[in-house]
Amino acid sequence: MLKKDTLLLKSKLPKTFILVLIINLTSSFSNAQGEWKTALEKDAIRVYTREMADSKFKEYKGETLVKTTLSCLVSLLDDAPYQKNWMYDITEAKRLKTINKTEGYNYFVQTAPWPVTDRDVIIKYTLTQDKKTKAVTIELKGVKDYIAEKQDKVRIPSLKGKWEFIPLGNGIIKVVYQVHSETGGYVPASIANAVCVDIPYNTLKNLKKEIENPKYRNAVIDELLEP
Repeated sequence: MLKKDTLLLKSKLPKTFILVLIINLTSSFSNAQGEWKTALEKDAIRVYTREMADSKFKEYKGETLVKTTLSCLVSLLDDAPYQKNWMYDITEAKRLKTINKTEGYNYFVQTAPWPVTDRDVIIKYTLTQDKKTKAVTIELKGVKDYIAEKQDKVRIPSLKGKWEFIPLGNGIIKVVYQVHSETGGYVPASIANAVCVDIPYNTLKNLKKEIENPKYRNAVIDELLEP
């Protein structure tokens, strides 16, 4: 029997296979890296990529500006099951455990076109806020063995990333989504690196629409310091 993803060697992946890197991470941002290079500027969203010294997969970063509140953005990110409606190529999302108001574990499934096997990942998130600048950072870290692997999925082996919400004044917040990971299974680096721009671009494009949802737009989180 062929191992998961063996058929990739004999088939050309559809362009939609950006799930390859819904979470394209492996090492900490402090490790040696290349310089950021602009990969896309569209719809007021800028996407960068860079080489990683200890990985054949690139790291990506998307940035955009939105007029909203920190409570709105954090509420949207905190609604784990709803993330499948706007995180690019995510078909399943749920909260596995809430440790406290700033820490917990989420589970995600990324779809892939046949014959590529769907990926899944467990992410531990940790939220912090700088009391001086009011900037919010949500660190993301893959925890491969938090739950048993599923026979019909390929587990993302490692992941590291972050969301940043940086107040700039006059109600404008800079949103940064940065990720680097390994794909698990077998996916050629050339294919993964060719499509990784689509993930942050589409995710941020969808986020800009979702913050207009009254459920999040009107949210108030007492523990957050608004600018």
